[in-house]
Amino acid sequence: MRIGEFVKEMESTKDTVRHYENLELLEPAWNNGQRIYGLQQKRDFEAIREMKSLGLSLKDIQTIVRLRRMKGCGSGHLIKGVSESLMILQGKLEKEEQAIRNKKRMVKELLEALG
Repeated sequence: MRIGEFVKEMESTKDTVRHYENLELLEPAWNNGQRIYGLQQKRDFEAIREMKSLGLSLKDIQTIVRLRRMKGCGSGHLIKGVSESLMILQGKLEKEEQAIRNKKRMVKELLEALG
């Protein structure tokens, strides 16, 4: 399929797809000088979307994709890279969670003082 159909199916934009191509996150096939998107590109796009939803940056995702292409899905380097990125993300989330708990406590104390 061509990019118009691909972005419609993926509920995205041409700009996003082109950006991912420039970052070498998506690699469409070529046919007579035209980009063709198929099942593999859909899977790659969904994987990018999922990793972004977990809070990984595009730079982290680039690293993961490069390692996967170089070493394969089960490689120790890939697993280590993903683990390190996820541990950093976990630390950030724990800090955010603590900040939210502190804010909730402060709001509760203010409400009790007003009540």
